[in-house]
Amino acid sequence: MGGCKRYLCWLMLVGSVLAISDGAIARSAEANEAPLATLPTTVVVSGEQPGPGLWRVSKDGHQMWVLGTLLPLPKRMQWNAAEVEQRIADSSAFLRQPSLNFSVKGGMLRAVFLLPSIMKTRNNPEKQKLKDVLPDELYQRWLQLKQQYIGRSGSVEKRRPLVAAQELMEKAIRKNDMTLDNFVSERVNKLAKKAKLEQVRPSIEIRFEDPKQALKEFNTTALEDTECFRRMLDRVGGEIEQMKLRANAWAVGETEILRQLTITQTYRSCADALLETKVAERHGLLNIEQRLRDEWLTKAEETLSQHAQSFAVLPMPLVVGEDSYLDRLAERGYLIEAPGQGEDQVSAAVSEAEPDTVGNEALVER
Repeated sequence: MGGCKRYLCWLMLVGSVLAISDGAIARSAEANEAPLATLPTTVVVSGEQPGPGLWRVSKDGHQMWVLGTLLPLPKRMQWNAAEVEQRIADSSAFLRQPSLNFSVKGGMLRAVFLLPSIMKTRNNPEKQKLKDVLPDELYQRWLQLKQQYIGRSGSVEKRRPLVAAQELMEKAIRKNDMTLDNFVSERVNKLAKKAKLEQVRPSIEIRFEDPKQALKEFNTTALEDTECFRRMLDRVGGEIEQMKLRANAWAVGETEILRQLTITQTYRSCADALLETKVAERHGLLNIEQRLRDEWLTKAEETLSQHAQSFAVLPMPLVVGEDSYLDRLAERGYLIEAPGQGEDQVSAAVSEAEPDTVGNEALVER
C-alpha cells in the first residue's frame, strides 16, 4: 500500500503544494527573480553546514520552534543539527508537515493488484507521444534539454507532459550537485522519535471506494498540462542557478536570501492541470491547499495550547512565502520571531560550528 499511496500522492499533486517524496506539499509564491544574465555561475557548497535558524511562535508562555525545509539541497553537505537537536530534546510534541493520504477500499492487498493500472496513468491516453500532444516549438525545446540531461531514453516520450517534465527536472537537479533526498526531514523525524515526543499529524485522507474506476477515468482524461510543461522547461533551462542559490542559502543559514529568492509558481500550474479535472472533483480533491492549511493551523494552535514547548517542520515557502502559515498564526495573535530576533535564538553549539564554506561570498563564485 505504501508504494501505491506514495505514487498517487505524487501523481495527483505533482510535487507541488507538497513535496511528494516525504509526503508534504509546499505551495510556492510568485517570484520576482533576477534575469538569468545577471546571475554568476554558482558553486554548490559542501561539507558541514548549519542550515537556517529556527522561527519561534509564542503565546501565553508557550512556544513552538519551526524549522523551514527546502528541496533540492546541496548533494555533498552534512547538516549540523545541533540547535534542532537541543530544541527537540526540550520539547514535548512534534508537529509534522501537512500531508495528503490516500486509501483504497480493500486495503493493502487491493492496492498491490492496482499497481499496474497506477503505472499506466503516467502515459498519455491512446498511446500518444509527447510530439503528438505538444506544440512543435515546445517539443523542440524539450528535445534539446532531454539530450542534455536524460539522453536517448525512448520511454519518457510516452509520458504525459507533466510526468516527463518532472523526470527532466530531477535529472537536471542531480547533474548540478543537488539532491532531492529529504535527509533533513528524515533526521528530524528520527530525533523526535528518539526523544519520544507526541506526534501530531495534520493530514487529509482521500478514500477511493472504487479505485479501479478512478484510475480508468484518469487514464482516459486529457490534461491541460502544456503550461506546466512549459514552465518546467523554463526552470530547467534558466533557473538552475537560482535553485543552487536557494540550496546554498539554506545550507549556510542565509534566511534573508531565501526570502528574496522566493520559489516560482511553476508547480501551481502542474497541480492545477490535475486538480481542475472532473476526475479530481468527483473524488474529493477540491480546495486541497486551503484544507491542508486549515488543518495545519488547527493542529498548531492545539499543540501550542497543550504543550509548553513544541517543535514543527514546514516547507520553506510556507514559512517565508506570501502564503506563509506563520503569517496566519500572527493574524491570530501569536508572536512570530524570525531567526536571530530572539535573544537566545542561536545556540552555542551552532555558533561554534564552522562550515567548510561560510558567508555571503560562499553562496556564489563568479
